[in-house]
Amino acid sequence: MQSHQLSALILAAGFVLAASVLAITWRSNRMADQTVTVTGSATAEFRSDLGVLRITVSAQAATGSEAYTRLRNRLPVLLKFITDAGVDSAAISEQPMTSFAREEFDHNGMSTGRILYHQYSQRFEIVSRDVETIQTLSLTAAGLVQQGLDVMVEQPEYHFTGLDSLRISIQAAAAANATERARAIAEATGQELGPLSGARMGVLQITPVLSNNVSDYGFNDLSSIDKKITGVVSATFRIY
Repeated sequence: MQSHQLSALILAAGFVLAASVLAITWRSNRMADQTVTVTGSATAEFRSDLGVLRITVSAQAATGSEAYTRLRNRLPVLLKFITDAGVDSAAISEQPMTSFAREEFDHNGMSTGRILYHQYSQRFEIVSRDVETIQTLSLTAAGLVQQGLDVMVEQPEYHFTGLDSLRISIQAAAAANATERARAIAEATGQELGPLSGARMGVLQITPVLSNNVSDYGFNDLSSIDKKITGVVSATFRIY
């Protein structure tokens, strides 16, 4: 009888011990599976160091020959205007001339076979690290109409040649921000921050300094000299 009781006690103790081990193991596994996902961000301002401006000058006349001659006579005026602004002639590139004949159409939209005028055009591109000069030219070139020139001034582009390095540094800063946020959450809940288990880089947003424009595909502003870059990183950490 005593032997049966002893066996029962041993068996019961074994069940209790096994249940305790299972409970501890389950709790450990559950804690090991706990994670926190945070989004970190970083922003930096920078200034463009390369400007691009494109200007097209045109001339019209009754014949193609006359339109061509008029255009050739007007080109020196444009080039002098650009170099007088402080742009080196080596920074100016010219595109091939283009031409077309404007036909006359009747009220039914049918060509009458008559040519109203011929037009010749040539496009010039100015590339300079002096972005202020590019900006000034873009604002004043339209005034060449007072000198008899028919000009079209395109929106200038402002680039930053160190953008690749800046992208890397802003993404690193966003990752560091994500880590700090995750650590703060872990400490607030009485836990410790574990290793990184996954991360995803968001698209970069390059905008004018005072703009809040964003795009799911990223934003790359070329319209402003002074810009800001914003990077976002989504990171998952284990917590214990």
